Amino acid sequence: MKHNYFSVITKDVTQLSGFYKTILHAELKGIDDENYVEFFIDGFVFCVESVKSVEGRSGVPFTSFVAGSVIIEFGVDNVDEEYARLKQLGVEPFSEPFNNSWGTRNFYFNDPDGNLVCFYTEIGKADL
Repeated sequence: MKHNYFSVITKDVTQLSGFYKTILHAELKGIDDENYVEFFIDGFVFCVESVKSVEGRSGVPFTSFVAGSVIIEFGVDNVDEEYARLKQLGVEPFSEPFNNSWGTRNFYFNDPDGNLVCFYTEIGKADL
């Protein structure tokens, strides 16, 4: 099995895709800027899609739509530099970058829909 595609469902594609365009260094392909956009990141597709689009495609009403129930994680080259860059852009992380016992350094923040976003750098256990 290969995982190369992830969608975030939102009520406001324009706002959420604008946020991700700002924080990610990724190419954006606007297929339908109000309903569906894709970001291409190292062979992986990160999609922002509207509730309306998902309902139309799946045939399932999205009456119980609740944002904020996922953690979206992005590996970055230098988590401390990204932390400083995002702070300058007005993003408010929950804490400064910190090391985890499993060998990553990361920080968390929310996107405009309330989804938890993590930027992390692999540092290895020897660096802890």
